[in-house]
Amino acid sequence: MTDTRDLDQVRAAIDAIDQDIQALINRRAQCAQRVAEIKMSEVAAAHERGEAQAEVVRLVPRSLRVLMYRRLMVKIASRLANRGKAAVLVSGESLGQVASQTMANLAVIEQAAELPLYRPLLGMDKLEITDYARKADTYEISIEPDQDCCTLFVPRHPATRAALEDVLRAEATLDVEALIDAAVEASDYEYIKSDWEQQVQGEGSTDPLLAAGGLPDVSAESR
Repeated sequence: MTDTRDLDQVRAAIDAIDQDIQALINRRAQCAQRVAEIKMSEVAAAHERGEAQAEVVRLVPRSLRVLMYRRLMVKIASRLANRGKAAVLVSGESLGQVASQTMANLAVIEQAAELPLYRPLLGMDKLEITDYARKADTYEISIEPDQDCCTLFVPRHPATRAALEDVLRAEATLDVEALIDAAVEASDYEYIKSDWEQQVQGEGSTDPLLAAGGLPDVSAESR
């Protein structure tokens, strides 16, 4: 005959396990709620930064988000460059400096460009770039604190060798043309004259190069 004391102990153990299971279920529910809150805060923050970033946060896998931001920037820059009659795009990317700037990822980013994409800093290290920025009087601007997409939404484990087909598949979930249209419509144009232009115009020069090309037409009518 079974000892009733043994049976009571087993039942008590089962009750204790049930309590532990219920506590774990409650903790899991709390964690799931926290995940939802974090995702909502990401989307809200992205909306403050712009519609394109909000859509990327909402639809694109975390590991591909920075690449998608850069592809969208290249596409927007291509649209603006074409309207401003520019011949090329120029970026400040440096090989291997961050996860999105590996050889494989740079190729994925460049695939989005409609114009040649020049990278004059590609082979420079951080110290060389900093020294160049100081000489060009752009260093102080470059270190101003700002919560851009890289600081706000960079994933913990970004893709370092993204496959183009995976990126294009993720990009297909976005209404890319609408996002580009919205960004271009909200953009501000500012033409910065080079030292050469300021010099020849200040002297009242009729330089044939300036006369032939003139300033790019970036007025609202030209859009």
